[in-house]
Amino acid sequence: MIIEAKHLSKTYVTFEQAHGFSASLKGFFRRKIKKVDALKDLSFSVEEGELIGLIGPNGAGKSTTIKILCGILFPTGGSAKINVGGKAYVPWITRKEYVKNIGVVFGQKSQLWFDLPPLDTYYLNKSLYDIPKKDFERRLEYFIDLLGVSDVVKRPTRQLSLGERMKCELIAALLHGPPLVFLDEPTIGLDIIVKEKIRDFISEVNKKEGVTFILTTHDLQDIDRLCKRVIILDKGSIAYDGELEKLKKNYIKEKNIKIIMETELKSKLKLKGAKIDKQKGKEVELRVPSNRVHEITRRLVNAHELLDITITDPTIEQVISHIYRKK
Repeated sequence: MIIEAKHLSKTYVTFEQAHGFSASLKGFFRRKIKKVDALKDLSFSVEEGELIGLIGPNGAGKSTTIKILCGILFPTGGSAKINVGGKAYVPWITRKEYVKNIGVVFGQKSQLWFDLPPLDTYYLNKSLYDIPKKDFERRLEYFIDLLGVSDVVKRPTRQLSLGERMKCELIAALLHGPPLVFLDEPTIGLDIIVKEKIRDFISEVNKKEGVTFILTTHDLQDIDRLCKRVIILDKGSIAYDGELEKLKKNYIKEKNIKIIMETELKSKLKLKGAKIDKQKGKEVELRVPSNRVHEITRRLVNAHELLDITITDPTIEQVISHIYRKK
């Protein structure tokens, strides 16, 4: 087991800002304290080689969890043990030695030197992490080839596009061969082509190198594409921890049906037992209970002239939205 987190909690103490001059003057002498629980009794474990998605809405506690496991933040309560490099570390206590054994990528914070080519940062990291020359050259060549950035790494970081920089950030985080890597919003703001390239890279490194990844993202396509297991946070607590496929099957007992008609309907389609999500022109999208798919499909075919009909499982976005609505 590479990560063991037990009953983690984190409470931030802030001060309420009063409105108006007189209230602000009173607040100067007596300030109102406000406590915010970012994490509440969080317990989970991660096996070596897993690729786990940590998801939730803004303020759910994703980044706080990552920062505690990286050793950046102290928790208010609970414990965490990270087993890397043949030792067990408590991240916030033995941080200096611990961080040599992990990789971290924050989507909005760069570790590359702004005015230097990424290649220079890589050679600096070689010295900082004391990476053997053969291991460094092998990994560098492998990662550059995998991401297709042989020319990109020779240009100053300030001249790179967001997608190019993110590819180079991933290489910097993995060059020293960490068994555990934290990815916080690695595809934020990227176009679909770059996203696919980065997803393929993460999947390849996970399978071939056995690297354990903890991925936080608001792009649920990242989760659908990469993760077999997800941990869903809601207001600092775990709403779900388990397999993605079980999540889809257990939380939503519906199917999506999309139909294309020969002629456009003059009024909104009415179909008992089905929920109409979208109706535009000749296309209609609806959701139906899984146990009534055959019946409703037959009724559609008998009542309308159809050009096409498609039946699919619920999307990951529908599943997550359903869980939050229930909570």
